[in-house]
Amino acid sequence: MHKTRRLAILSVVLALALSGCPKDPYRAAIQGSDDVSQAVSAAIPFLAQYYSAGKLNDAEKAQAAGYLQSVTQANQTFRHAVVAAHTSGVKGNAAYVALAQAFVNSVPTDPRAFNYKSADAQTQFNTVLGAVKAALDAIVVLIQNGKAA
Repeated sequence: MHKTRRLAILSVVLALALSGCPKDPYRAAIQGSDDVSQAVSAAIPFLAQYYSAGKLNDAEKAQAAGYLQSVTQANQTFRHAVVAAHTSGVKGNAAYVALAQAFVNSVPTDPRAFNYKSADAQTQFNTVLGAVKAALDAIVVLIQNGKAA
């Protein structure tokens, strides 16, 4: 069941990130932001489940939760910057790619490097938090593939 669940989550995140490129960089940036939000939302129940089952200790829970919080805060900042750029009339990929790169750079930690005592938790969180990282990394590509307006 765990393998199926991991594959389903990863498939959904990758499908969201790669499905139909938006027609302009603004929409691509907003879609990328939404993909990251959905990946974070999918990770939260796993964190709660593994913690309540005793497969994560307090420090491990805090580390994973801190990562998700950092991604969420950076995503909010990114989304506000994208909306502000759009509102001020910015066109073309370059400005949106720069905003996306700043977002990706603001969360430099790769959560797959976290070490959990439980092998099951390590496998699960490599997949779930890896999906968050993949969605985050896909934003720049998504915008670059959007057609400049």
